[in-house]
Amino acid sequence: MSNQKIRNNLIKTRDKIECLLNKGDSIEEISKKLGIKIGHARDKGSVKWFKKCISSKINMQRIHKEQPEAFTKQRLNLDEEKIKELYLIKEMPPYKIAKIMNCDTVTVFNRLREMSVRIRGYSESHKLRTYAGVKTIKNTGLTLEKAYILGVLCGDGWISTKTRSYKIGLRCIDKDFVLEFQIYIEKVYGIYCPISVVSPKNLKWSKQYVICLNSKLACEDVLSYGKFNSDDWRVPKEIINSNDTKIIGSFLRGFYDSEGHVNPRCYVLKATTTNKDGFSDILLLLKKLKIHYITGFKKHRNPKYKLGYEVFITGSDSYKIFKKYIGFSIKRKQDALLQLQNIRKQKRYTKEDFEKTVELYKKGLSQADISRKLGVIHSTVSKWLINEKYYSNFFNNKANRFINDI
Repeated sequence: MSNQKIRNNLIKTRDKIECLLNKGDSIEEISKKLGIKIGHARDKGSVKWFKKCISSKINMQRIHKEQPEAFTKQRLNLDEEKIKELYLIKEMPPYKIAKIMNCDTVTVFNRLREMSVRIRGYSESHKLRTYAGVKTIKNTGLTLEKAYILGVLCGDGWISTKTRSYKIGLRCIDKDFVLEFQIYIEKVYGIYCPISVVSPKNLKWSKQYVICLNSKLACEDVLSYGKFNSDDWRVPKEIINSNDTKIIGSFLRGFYDSEGHVNPRCYVLKATTTNKDGFSDILLLLKKLKIHYITGFKKHRNPKYKLGYEVFITGSDSYKIFKKYIGFSIKRKQDALLQLQNIRKQKRYTKEDFEKTVELYKKGLSQADISRKLGVIHSTVSKWLINEKYYSNFFNNKANRFINDI
């Protein structure tokens, strides 16, 4: 089938859907009648895609009626000296000049170039008082809000400076997480970023909430603290060297909102990442807050996935410290964390406890007698004696599940 025939078929289908929409039919009804999937606005040939095309068509017809001169090839009779004055002296952005001159922004740019006027750069434009698109970036230094943003960027957040596009963003299924990120972005950089909703193609998946800040100055400010790529991010030195528990806690809250997992039934409070160097920095911060943890590996069956490094926070005291200094912005995770507070205090067994257990067992004492004498629970005594070699190496730090030099 030729391209012209395909185009004609699409136009016919569009007209049918427009007719059905005018009659009051819903998207679901149209999908059943015409046998077309509902899909997404970006899926060519879907009902939502056709609906978007219809909306664009109606909007274009309206502009044709209101501004017919905008669609003619005749050169507009514009006051070029006034355009130059508004741009250079009053420092107006081109889109505002276009509104005043009743033309489009591209025309303003073309006339300025014809008059050999230098076009302002992206960062230069943002510093102008007349530029209302984005406010001047605040130079606030490291605050609690900025520490949280940096923590998120070490997890689910992302920063992009490719192809002259400067963006800081977050995309996840938890709306309260994205709202918190939005509030902190506005507090730190004075910019309100709207939240958009993305519906997945797979109906079984949850919808996602997306926020994105487009600002070169904000990206430059974030990158002044270090790298934030998924493979080589590191905790900023300003946070590593800080003794302020609030700053450390705010950064870790951003990280745990992204990578943290809580399961009160199994007494699990953990975080996972594939970045070994960044993981070692996280462990240093947990040590500063005197939070007890153990570490481990997470291997995927599919070899294309990287090895994951896991940190498990253990003990009721550590759960309380975590809640006091870190916590979660995500309600479902915070509710699960609160359930961990009712756990009894966990006794920390030492190397000496293990060695005495083995010694008494060799002398002929039963496991029950050893448990009563040393105050070690019976199941732990049994576990130590069955796997004596493993726990001997474990207490000597030779067979720990994680790398010792971290």
